[in-house]
Amino acid sequence: MKNATINNNRERRIADAQMSSSEQTCSSRKKLTMKRTILVSVYTLAAVLPVSAQLPSAFVWNDRARGTGYANGYYQFNSSLAANYVTNLSTGKYRVDLPGLGVAGGTVHVSAYNGNHYCKPQQWFPNGTTMQVLVNCFAPSGAFTNGLFTILFYKQSGESSVNGAYLWADNPTAASYTPSTAYQWSSALRANTVNRTGPGVYQALLPGLTSSGGTVLVTSYGSGSERCKIASWFPSNLGIAVNVSCFQVNGNPADTQFTLSFLTDPLIGGAFAWADQPYVATYTPSAAYQHSSTGSTITVSRTSVGSYKINIPSQPPYNKTGAFVTAYGTTSEYCNIVNWLPSGANNFDTAIDVACYDRYGSVVDTRYTVLYTTDRPPYVFATSSLNCGQQIVTVSTGNGSGKCTKVTNNGKDQSMTCSDDDGNNASTAACSGTSGSCGESIGSGSCTISK
Repeated sequence: MKNATINNNRERRIADAQMSSSEQTCSSRKKLTMKRTILVSVYTLAAVLPVSAQLPSAFVWNDRARGTGYANGYYQFNSSLAANYVTNLSTGKYRVDLPGLGVAGGTVHVSAYNGNHYCKPQQWFPNGTTMQVLVNCFAPSGAFTNGLFTILFYKQSGESSVNGAYLWADNPTAASYTPSTAYQWSSALRANTVNRTGPGVYQALLPGLTSSGGTVLVTSYGSGSERCKIASWFPSNLGIAVNVSCFQVNGNPADTQFTLSFLTDPLIGGAFAWADQPYVATYTPSAAYQHSSTGSTITVSRTSVGSYKINIPSQPPYNKTGAFVTAYGTTSEYCNIVNWLPSGANNFDTAIDVACYDRYGSVVDTRYTVLYTTDRPPYVFATSSLNCGQQIVTVSTGNGSGKCTKVTNNGKDQSMTCSDDDGNNASTAACSGTSGSCGESIGSGSCTISK
């Protein structure tokens, strides 16, 4: 087992060269030039849920094509705080152990990494207190091959204020059915269903969900070499409808099992986007189909045929991060993660590289969705313009007396709440300008304080 070189400043390096899927090794590492000590001094962290409040979840970057050992500590996460472990069982076959997450149900997604191979879950199940996920990787021909990959596991339960759902479509030849309730969930507390509309063509209905955007992940499931992808998704009068297409290695339709997730937030933290303009040099994906936990705007660039770079501002790719991709469309192309690296003037952004392939394993332009996950909170600039409101101050307004009250986030003043004397007509004003002033209209008067 080869280990990443990590110095006291948490600098790490990744080879950028792409390797063949059968010969990838741990020498592929992520180049990370920023220092955490600098980040902490420049940024202030937003609040994060305690581990006890997080859903059972884990993600892993398997950075060794062969061998056995703990997953790379900087590119894995486990909500139980345990270290995940990967075993190469034989050529193209892996077992990923997620200690502390031995629960029934949940869902799994897998993306191949840095090569034209593809990977999928064969099975996942609890073994005592450990969740074990079997992963198979294939060459474009459908032969087993060793390869790198990323894997995501999570389990939701109960109602949620955020639209979301997942399912395991486990009956590929049935005309219409309700997938196993142990392996599906909906924030609307409704049962998801699947219809087979033709060979290898399915529509999943997620009743009660109303979002017009969000994102979708689809991963084929089982021991065979079939692949699946998103064909489309849209709101219907019953809920969200997701069309899925599955293929044999020769590009013909294939009846097969798959997992599906619909998300309107990036689970633990992070970002997502639907890259829907595969021939455009640089563009901003639709606002309805992108989201970042920092509130930043995601952009996509086409760097060459079938190669793309997704830039996510204010999300440094250090410590506990993962990336996942699903091809989009009705033909047999598929997409993989190539890398995710720091970008931007000060390395405060993340750039995810994606490559897409035809059924022969040659690069091709196509659409896809991408998900970036991290358990790290977003970073927000803390500058002198956020220093107003050190105290509660009473001011005179046209309607009598009013007050400004500071609103803080981890000890940093983020905004001021202005209200009149009886608390009515309350409004919030963000701190702005180097003078550190805040103000909003209240009736015919104003609530203003300057420092």
